[in-house]
Amino acid sequence: MVQAAKLNLANCFHHKGLKFDNIGLGVELGRVYTPFGEFYSHFILGPLLEFGVILRDGLIIDYSISNSIELTGFIIDSKVEKDNKNRDFDWGAVIEYTSAAEAVRLSLGYSSDLAESDERFLRDLNNEYENRVSAWNAHVLIGFDNFEITGEIIQATNKFREFERQEDKPSAYNIELAYFPLSNLQFSARLEGSDEFSDEPKTQYGFATTWRPIDRMSITAEYLHGKYKNNFVFDDDDNELDDRDLFAAQVSIEF
Repeated sequence: MVQAAKLNLANCFHHKGLKFDNIGLGVELGRVYTPFGEFYSHFILGPLLEFGVILRDGLIIDYSISNSIELTGFIIDSKVEKDNKNRDFDWGAVIEYTSAAEAVRLSLGYSSDLAESDERFLRDLNNEYENRVSAWNAHVLIGFDNFEITGEIIQATNKFREFERQEDKPSAYNIELAYFPLSNLQFSARLEGSDEFSDEPKTQYGFATTWRPIDRMSITAEYLHGKYKNNFVFDDDDNELDDRDLFAAQVSIEF
């Protein structure tokens, strides 16, 4: 599989709900991305573990215990239900540590319902489940001099009864190394993988380069090579796929 280069000249708009912070307490209400996962990446193509991204109407409350430790909880309006019953709420929690110079960040999170993610695992089943599947997430960022290392993992805690055995408990990880030789130049490397995640590679690695020729403009080019698990991914003609190659290029202008 080969992805063609793409050109992006769009402004990036980020929609958030009502938010305020006071004496270490923060509240965000409205259409929100839950704080479950950071999904760090220096690449155009998002990491495999982005299946954990959740955008819903909800409430997020965070509290700074100290200058280093923050607790966050969230409640969201559920769009996935069981046996046509009335929709209720899902929830999650995150604890994060940040060093004084912000060179190190560690976080551990939990979400009560993975089916609420933007991956829409149960979309072909009318968004109804037999059992609720929760998930946990952990991530780390370490920065020093001109380098930055990030690592993240997401794992379902139990199985989707609706899916076949080889893809009923999805998980994924992503590790990236970024090097900044100049203030306007970045080189990145990625190693990632997944397990029991439908149609995605078992392992994938690649490289990316980003250059900012002028302020508010960046140019990125990247390559990723993925390897599938045996007897796991097939094309429309039922031929088994062994690997894939992805290429992407992007020009971004900020307004």
